[in-house]
Amino acid sequence: MKYKILILFLIAVNFNSFAQFNEPYRLSKIVLKTGDTLIGMGKTKNKGFKYKAHSNVKPYYIELSKIDFVQQKYSGNESKIFRFFQTINNDTFIKVEELVKGEQAELYAVIYNVNSGGAGGMSISQTVVKYYVKKKSEKKITLLGPYSPLTNNLKEKTINYFSDCPELIGKIESKDFRIRDGLEQIVEFYNENCKLE
Repeated sequence: MKYKILILFLIAVNFNSFAQFNEPYRLSKIVLKTGDTLIGMGKTKNKGFKYKAHSNVKPYYIELSKIDFVQQKYSGNESKIFRFFQTINNDTFIKVEELVKGEQAELYAVIYNVNSGGAGGMSISQTVVKYYVKKKSEKKITLLGPYSPLTNNLKEKTINYFSDCPELIGKIESKDFRIRDGLEQIVEFYNENCKLE
């Protein structure tokens, strides 16, 4: 059973890495750290953000470290904001979706789908949300991981990261905030009620 879980985890990690850098061109607004804004089509690649002003021009790469954020259009009127950070364990920049932005803490995620085979040849699709957090004083993001009781103790990691706010920890331990419901409400509470000196 342990080996099956490990194999599924490795497939998910590889699929996540592949999906992050195998996306289609999307209508994008790129805001650089210099304050300049570019509008056009773009997608994230290993070397940087691949950008072109319109379909008839050759694309060029923007280093991820030079981008403040990218806003991309998805289906309908949905748009998502992405930022690029190094993690505390790795100097490689990764693309993360912005979920909560606040004065004290920010919540980001890498979101992807995993398909797995079920009984009778049925395929089961599951959305995985891998959480990252960053406090105001930090330049790099911290990986907390996905909600997965079998392979990742997200509750313990969340409590350790936000241990500077006893009121929030009390709410997590008393199950006022359930980890399985996501970390958005936890980070929002931290921003609103855990003012740090």
